[in-house]
Amino acid sequence: ARIVPGKKKDIFYLKKGKDNTKDQSYFLNRIGRKLLPQILFPLGDLTKENVRKLAKKFNLPTAGKEASQDICFIPEEGYKKFIESRISPEKILPGDFIDYQGKVVGRHKGILNYTIGQRDKLGLALGYRTYVYRIDPKSNQVFVGPRELLFSQGLIAGDFNDLGLNLRRGETRHLRVKIRYNASAVRSKIKFMSGANLKITFSEPQTAVTPGQSVVIYGRDTVLGGAIITSSF
Repeated sequence: ARIVPGKKKDIFYLKKGKDNTKDQSYFLNRIGRKLLPQILFPLGDLTKENVRKLAKKFNLPTAGKEASQDICFIPEEGYKKFIESRISPEKILPGDFIDYQGKVVGRHKGILNYTIGQRDKLGLALGYRTYVYRIDPKSNQVFVGPRELLFSQGLIAGDFNDLGLNLRRGETRHLRVKIRYNASAVRSKIKFMSGANLKITFSEPQTAVTPGQSVVIYGRDTVLGGAIITSSF
């Protein structure tokens, strides 16, 4: 990512990095706008290949290190073990798998083991390809069904962090949004509702919209804001 000054004094913008395959701007959407002038991202204008060459030139021990394929700060045993080590075992409770007709079709091993869109390692044989399409932490239930249930027309998000969108209540804009780091940005209608809530309607249905994840709004290569997904429709 890069921090770039605007035309007006003391206005700065968060932009995508030069290396689009390694861009981290999606994860940086929660930075406060007032903090942008105080931040430097020295690698934002370099590709990963350039960084490798510099690291080799200065004999850095990471020059030949393999790229991380998962969360880089998580130990090799994976994120599930990482979470388990930080919460008490009694909070990891088994519960019911519920199918799209409301029937109990099996038992899950604790909701931390599942994500929206997951198909593998469910241990279910329902006669069709089965996906997790909703997780309810309050009831400790995991809802499963066919792939078409993963598609949403839009979402509601809260805790909006404005990084340059400057929306007024009730105002609507048409921009691109990303609902996860590795997703393509999709053209959407964005409406600023009451409080810090947004209603976002996609130009085409999107899969696996997941509450708790960020939805990030882009104007070309500029991050204009981000919010936390609360529900989909």
